[in-house]
Amino acid sequence: MVSFVEQLKLKIMGNNSQTFSLKKWILLTWSGWFVGVALVLGLSAILEMLQAGKLLGDQSAVGIGMGFGVGLMQWIMLKNHLKSSLGWIWSSLIGFAIGYIAVDKYCSSLSLKPESYLPFATALGALITGLLQYFFILKKVSNSAMSWIWVSFFAWVVAHLMVQGLFLIDHKSLGIHVPRIIGILVAVFSILSGGPLLGYITGKKIISILKDRI
Repeated sequence: MVSFVEQLKLKIMGNNSQTFSLKKWILLTWSGWFVGVALVLGLSAILEMLQAGKLLGDQSAVGIGMGFGVGLMQWIMLKNHLKSSLGWIWSSLIGFAIGYIAVDKYCSSLSLKPESYLPFATALGALITGLLQYFFILKKVSNSAMSWIWVSFFAWVVAHLMVQGLFLIDHKSLGIHVPRIIGILVAVFSILSGGPLLGYITGKKIISILKDRI
């Protein structure tokens, strides 16, 4: 039986799976965004059932789910072009898990609301992930790969702010009446926008790093 990931790979990349393109990277990253959201929902339910939120932090599922989901789908593209590419998944998972757990534990102890500190959790997770991906994978590929750390960091933060920012618009304080249907459409757009934006920014950079291998 073909696994879910393999089915998704065939739909996005077709039979010529070794071809590297910005479009495919964006689509895979976007797919990873949705896989991550699904994992976040599942992990949140499991952590709540096990009452593990106090140990790992209530928002830890977000870092673990999104880190693993995006890392997994990007690995599908990278595995034909990089040695030890499996480390891409673990770098993403570990980086975002550490970032979210650390920030959530500290900020929740100060009784801060999650929406006020989640951008910092994403920023720290992205920074750790970029460092791990550079030192363990990309450093061996290109002398210019160090800039991946900052490009990846920037891409994740912008994608996060794009999503969260649209949710945080306080229309009432601005004296603006927004119909419910418009609010729903804006919410849906905000969720959908993060993945492609992340994919585009990181895709442009990863292609420049791997230009001699693709």
